Amino acid sequence: MNLDSQTIFLLGSTLSDELAGSFLKSFLFQLTGFLIVVSALTILWGAISLVGYVFSLFPSTRPTDTSISAAVPTEHVAAIAAALHTVIRGPYRITKIERAPRKSPQGQP
Repeated sequence: MNLDSQTIFLLGSTLSDELAGSFLKSFLFQLTGFLIVVSALTILWGAISLVGYVFSLFPSTRPTDTSISAAVPTEHVAAIAAALHTVIRGPYRITKIERAPRKSPQGQP
């Protein structure tokens, strides 16, 4: 097969046009996907902000007194906090520590 320079040029320009069209299609496809993802994230952000705003309109029901009694030694508070961290593995707040009522063993006064 004998190809002259004009035939090679025409083949190259045709291939170039196809690649350019393919690139443009790929770029538009990727741009469309990117805009869809960004739009979805923006909608989620707005919805979460709206829920946060609605919750901020109502008063908090959290206990306001967060002081631990001075009768409980700090070592006990630290041990209770460590136990809670081990079991719960999440955010928590110790609001009150009380001694449990003593129960006498059966048969003893």
